[in-house]
Amino acid sequence: MKAPHSTQQSPRMTPRDGTLIILGMPRSGGSFLAQAADAMGFALPSRRAQPADISSGGDAFAPLAVQHLNDSLLARKGAWWGRIAPLDIAPDPGAMQQALQADFGNAPRIAIKDPRLTLLIPAWRQLLEPLAPLGALITLRHPGEVATSLARTNGIPADAAFLMWVHYLLTALEDSEGMSRALILFPDWVDDLDHTLARIASVAGLPPPADPATVEMVAPRFRADAVHGGQQLRIIDPELDLLAGDLFTLAARHARDGSVPDRTEIAPFRIRFDTLSASARGTEAMAGLRITDLQGQLNQANVRADRLAEDASALARANAALQAEIAELRRRGDTHAPALEPQTDEAPARTTPADMTPKAAASAHPNRSHGRLRDAISRLLGKSAPDGEPDLGAPSPPADSDQMGTAKPDIFILSPLAWHGRPRRPHHLALELAKAGHRVFFAEPITGDAPPQEVAPGIHLLRLPDSGKPAGADMTTPPSPAMQRIWVDHFHRFADRHQISLRAHVLVMHPLWWSVARHLSPQFQLVADIGAEIEQDGADDPILRLQQQMIAEADRVIVSSQSRQDRLSGQRPVRLIRNGADIDLFTAGATRDFPLEPRPEGVIRVGYIGAVADWFDTGLVLAIARQNPDFDIHLGGPVTTAIEPDLPNVRLHGEIPHADLPGFLAAMDVMMIPFRPSARARASEPIKFYDHAAAGKPTVATALPELARAGDTVLIATDPASFAQAIRAAADKACDPMTASVLRAFALENAWSYRAANLVDEMERAPLLSVVIPTQGPAAPALTCIDMLVGHGDTYPRLEILLADAGSDAAASEDLRAATSADSRIRIVPHGAGLDGAAKAGIAAARGEYILLLNPQARIAAGALPAMVAHLQRRPLLGLVGPLYNGLDSAQHALDAATIDRLARKMTTGHRGQWTPFPVDPKFCAMFRRADLDRADLLAAIAPGDAGPPAKGLETALAEDAYVHCDTPAARRGSRRRPRPTLPDSPASPGLSSQGG
Repeated sequence: MKAPHSTQQSPRMTPRDGTLIILGMPRSGGSFLAQAADAMGFALPSRRAQPADISSGGDAFAPLAVQHLNDSLLARKGAWWGRIAPLDIAPDPGAMQQALQADFGNAPRIAIKDPRLTLLIPAWRQLLEPLAPLGALITLRHPGEVATSLARTNGIPADAAFLMWVHYLLTALEDSEGMSRALILFPDWVDDLDHTLARIASVAGLPPPADPATVEMVAPRFRADAVHGGQQLRIIDPELDLLAGDLFTLAARHARDGSVPDRTEIAPFRIRFDTLSASARGTEAMAGLRITDLQGQLNQANVRADRLAEDASALARANAALQAEIAELRRRGDTHAPALEPQTDEAPARTTPADMTPKAAASAHPNRSHGRLRDAISRLLGKSAPDGEPDLGAPSPPADSDQMGTAKPDIFILSPLAWHGRPRRPHHLALELAKAGHRVFFAEPITGDAPPQEVAPGIHLLRLPDSGKPAGADMTTPPSPAMQRIWVDHFHRFADRHQISLRAHVLVMHPLWWSVARHLSPQFQLVADIGAEIEQDGADDPILRLQQQMIAEADRVIVSSQSRQDRLSGQRPVRLIRNGADIDLFTAGATRDFPLEPRPEGVIRVGYIGAVADWFDTGLVLAIARQNPDFDIHLGGPVTTAIEPDLPNVRLHGEIPHADLPGFLAAMDVMMIPFRPSARARASEPIKFYDHAAAGKPTVATALPELARAGDTVLIATDPASFAQAIRAAADKACDPMTASVLRAFALENAWSYRAANLVDEMERAPLLSVVIPTQGPAAPALTCIDMLVGHGDTYPRLEILLADAGSDAAASEDLRAATSADSRIRIVPHGAGLDGAAKAGIAAARGEYILLLNPQARIAAGALPAMVAHLQRRPLLGLVGPLYNGLDSAQHALDAATIDRLARKMTTGHRGQWTPFPVDPKFCAMFRRADLDRADLLAAIAPGDAGPPAKGLETALAEDAYVHCDTPAARRGSRRRPRPTLPDSPASPGLSSQGG
């Protein structure tokens, strides 16, 4: 019996003629049913979810606003689309109607496909049923096939996928009872499209489609052996496997009979499922409560961030007004100008130069509150220090202190290609990263003394200086040690001059760049991009040796092809970030016609875009041209290999301007990628294929493993006869409008914007680090310590700071709370049993995988935190890591943040990744793994007196690439090593030696 539902409507409800909802497990064929609904007159969403984001349960037909709302409704209960326990979620009519309006407008009939709907049917029914006739299509696919797909695309374990499958199907059947509905078995329904479409029409209350074209529009897009059926993953739990199998058998029989099982038939399955899933649902409930709690904390942080945004905007306006006033005073020669001059000329180096793109304010991110935190710290540190206590002070904030914290780190791209040329992987990533809000510095492999210039919004073109470079030498051979020194110093001076973020990323895209990048200070996190263009088949030369070193020593390694990931993953963790499609190029506007002679009737135009080089199979192409005179072959790209076609049906166009690429592709019937068999070809992931797809043109290629994932959107051939046959088949497919639609959908799923987002995700990936600061007495030392950690910008991507207060007086405790309450990353852990007890309490409260015990007199320099974490990550037997520290013996040298960072650079440049066995004092600055607390008995080592080796069975080390300044000698009690005697005013930079100092 149909459950009663409320008929109360929002004032802005949009009446419709019909609504069709597609229910069921993700990866079960719902996209095909959405296309069928579209062909029968049901509107699909005008705004669709990111099609490549399979991990979030979305696809190319999910309505963006509805999907986001459903995620929000689930999140309120601490749930996600993989939920296996029932949910009781009340409807939100206003938000639901707003989401429908955003996705579908006033379309009379709509089809809503979002797997989350299955978990929220009761809430949506209350909204949808009063508006229009409501029908449901329930997708059904074998649980083993669904589990295989989810394991491949989402990494979901098989047992979890089977539990989700059973829950989705039972929920869809139970909560859709009383609706007009049909159970559609995937992939059987494609074998009789007429019958399937008639069933869909019946659910929608429409007559069966009479136009044969409707059937053609919803024909399967992929090969039957690629998608329609396939591997069925098995699970270990026999009871769960039997339950899923029995339920599928029952549902499949009903689907083939055109019926739906009623509640009495599925009741026994619900009982069996509830029994088998009890433990998993209990764990899920506990996790949900924890997620809800964290969500509440995040909401509070967002409220604080909004307030910070208002403060930052007000400060920005005040700063702009002040600068305008200063400019006016200077213009008029006012007597105030001499007084103002020192304030403007002596601004710290971290002030953003006028010729560079301004950086985002601290409040742009909910967890970035540097500006307000620094203001609070500065106010408190302005108080007089007690008698006998050195006035440690805090670095004076610059005039534009609201700009000090940026939500997005700066990114350098060390490119193997010049900026002005055919856009390739470096250019596309640079453009998308800049669109995402990063400042991007694109370094060309060309030397010259020209200043940096902005070549696109947010992208600044750099060249290394000619100074000291041998005549005629460029980035074609490894630079000499002297040249490396000059270029590294130039890089660091540039960073200081242009206020580079304290945590910046360097994307190294060629081994020659590694010879420079490997010597940069740890402020710059190095990401090696091992691209196909640098592959050298077996060549034993300096460049290949540099590549091997880059793979071994970079902070992160990414690759563009699966074969290269498979080859390198045995050496170290490697992230696959493929090439992508330049969607904007093909959607920006009208396409300019490419000048070609009129095509004779019956001729097939075949195109190629790219270099005609040694990897291009000229013999194959010329043989195809000779044997098929009705092919009109056009090669667009530079020619660097011998090819003398002397054939009337082969034409060389040379390099085609990028803006003319859409016109060239539009003029072709079929595109080809005829690469020779080689290691380079096997590892190649051609960008050109994504461009073909974005233009809606089918592709014929030789056997390239990376193209196999595209299914039948590309045809594979190996010899002239089969290649020509594939070209003719592709030309026939090109006449079908569905072909272009499928290809463009594939391109959308692989847009460069997704690749850039994946790159940033990999760059920012880091374990949680807990910094424990035991403090007692005045608040000033601890606050100055915190200011170095987070007051000037982010020094580490995932950080929590625990102030372990060992019984400070009421005034000091209030100062700590007042200065740190604006930053949700900072917690105060009260403990009245002295500094040792406070340190242990802070460690016990820490949530990080790694813990840093830090003396409040220590001043962490930029790059020190990721450097020490990296040592622990790479060396399992290394249990305790400490930094280099200053060698001053008095308290007369309290330094500001900028000076400490410059000193750190002098101390650590050229020593990335190096360490020296040495006793480490946990009372000054020591980092360790949480997992080693019991094994090494580290807590027992935190005791009064000088510290000896604190780890049992684990090594201790001094990180040669991490620097921490100390303002008082007493804080370094127990440290037994004086590092390199380099002072802030020392003119010499450390050498770029490969040996530790």
